[in-house]
Amino acid sequence: MKRILKIFLLALIPCGCMHKENTLIRKFPDEELLWPVKTVHFDPLKTNIMTIDYATDGLWVCKLVHGGENCFAVINTDLDIIAKFGKEGRGPDEFNTPFFSGFNSLTGDSLSVNIRDWSMGRLYNVSVCLSDGGTSTSLLKDFGKPMRAVYPLGENSYLCNGDNNRYYFAGPDGKTEYLEGWDEEFNEAVENNEWFIPDNQTSQVLSENGSALYVYSLAFPIIYKHSIEDGRLMNKKILFHNQKQLIKEQISAYFQVAGFYNGHFIAFYREERAGDADKNRLLVFDRDLNPVIAYNVENMNDFAINSDSGLMMAVNYDEELIRYYDMSTIDDKL
Repeated sequence: MKRILKIFLLALIPCGCMHKENTLIRKFPDEELLWPVKTVHFDPLKTNIMTIDYATDGLWVCKLVHGGENCFAVINTDLDIIAKFGKEGRGPDEFNTPFFSGFNSLTGDSLSVNIRDWSMGRLYNVSVCLSDGGTSTSLLKDFGKPMRAVYPLGENSYLCNGDNNRYYFAGPDGKTEYLEGWDEEFNEAVENNEWFIPDNQTSQVLSENGSALYVYSLAFPIIYKHSIEDGRLMNKKILFHNQKQLIKEQISAYFQVAGFYNGHFIAFYREERAGDADKNRLLVFDRDLNPVIAYNVENMNDFAINSDSGLMMAVNYDEELIRYYDMSTIDDKL
């Protein structure tokens, strides 16, 4: 128990500056059930979907589990396969541990996306021909070490999260500048390997206009908001329980995936406690992390939202299904 408390306190380090306070959100202004518009089972032999990201024009990019020859698929909203691309391996145009890392453009039938090879520490641009499945791959950056996240910021500058789970800016001159609270004081100044795995592992999402980074913990109910302009910590929230409650009531609470829609930060939150049913909630915040509404939903492993229509596709790969939710109703809650 003492170790759990210590880890939780370490997770608060990025929030621990003297001029800031850790804000605990006990409840949301509104809470209700959110029913899916429809539920569709996918065929794992055709498209065994692990993750999903929205591209544009009703096109979605999925990472496939044991996808045969390919590790990604471009699908439409009805789960029809438009094209498959990417192969796992160490040969030309192959990826060791590939992850979707951003949509660039759709020109004619050419879809341009970024793919991050986590373990190899490389960022690629891949152009996929939607009519014949042909691809063209180019290396954008080799960081020389495993990378959890990479966001191009222009002029050969990048926002990075290495395997030691510390966020920093990498400039064209090779210099690094850590976001406030994520320097050597956090998660040790070592790289992740078989001997070191950060206790507070996180994931993140950029705001729609690219001005802020929202970091959410995969181990604790904590969210941080950072400025992309200078890396400063702008806000942070702890959800529902302080560390004493988590330990005393044996609660495991954390975020699993998050995204943006129409100026709202949306995060899927799971809460597990001994002898009680799990709680699955889709938490909606405004861009300043003020709570708007909490939706009770079914479990999901990943989600993506069509930025034009508000349609969310939520993947549950254990049940081999996708639930569709209408998130455009969020505007009615403001």
